[in-house]
Amino acid sequence: MGKVKDTLGRPIRDLRISVTDRCNFRCKYCMPAEIFGPQYAFLPKGEILTFEEITRLAKIFSFFGAI
Repeated sequence: MGKVKDTLGRPIRDLRISVTDRCNFRCKYCMPAEIFGPQYAFLPKGEILTFEEITRLAKIFSFFGAI
């Protein structure tokens, strides 16, 4: 099975999984203020992946060679 590639054909070597959508760093490149202002509706707790779901995803990506 071939390596997983991004839309530009580059091999994916790292996997980043966000465990919450409420990052407190508020970096300009991933959480710009014009989108993520004070009125932004973050995900309800029930919509955020559980530890077990995150672990399962990491194992699946690892199986396919993404990490």
